[in-house]
Amino acid sequence: INFRSEENASFPKWLSEKQLRSIDMPVFLLFGENEFAFAVPKAQKRAKKCIQHLEMEVVQNASHLIPVNKPEYVNERILQFLEEL
Repeated sequence: INFRSEENASFPKWLSEKQLRSIDMPVFLLFGENEFAFAVPKAQKRAKKCIQHLEMEVVQNASHLIPVNKPEYVNERILQFLEEL
């Protein structure tokens, strides 16, 4: 899957539902409670609909920049997710 746009290589393309459905591995999504780039409920609904092996979490007091807002928490949760695989 090509995640990069030819027009603007620094901004990822939105994946189609067909592409999302083709993901055959565990996926861990973190959303910031104060997300400003997209609507979290809509993204959660789409992810649940399209991705089979999915774990999601909304991180309190964080924005789109979750690794900047909560770096220790992000690291802890990613490690926990990987340990549970």
